[in-house]
Amino acid sequence: MFVDFLALLLVNMVAGFVLLAVYVFKGLDDQEQRHWAPGLAICGGIALVFGAYITACWPLPGSYNVAYGEMSVLFGAIFLATAVAMLAGWQLTSVAGYAFFAGLAAVVVGVRILNLGLTQAPL
Repeated sequence: MFVDFLALLLVNMVAGFVLLAVYVFKGLDDQEQRHWAPGLAICGGIALVFGAYITACWPLPGSYNVAYGEMSVLFGAIFLATAVAMLAGWQLTSVAGYAFFAGLAAVVVGVRILNLGLTQAPL
């Protein structure tokens, strides 16, 4: 049976990035950061679990598993680490460093999707 979590992962990514944008614009200066953690943890958990499934089982055709599964695992790990750091009251510097390199990996994967013509109309 073909199981495709791609729509769930894409909606989850949009929700996570919107939550991150709201946090950057409104919550970065909050004294109490803990109330942002549950939303980030939900996005991170969904991305990590279903991204790990895609990475391990390869339900998508060809190299799309790498593009969506592995990048989703990185996205989920960053969001979960951010939630844990907020709950513990830690600085987010090390999470930001990891996120920088995960972002570079996402850019490389995106460039390869364009170069290999893996979509009908990439631009």
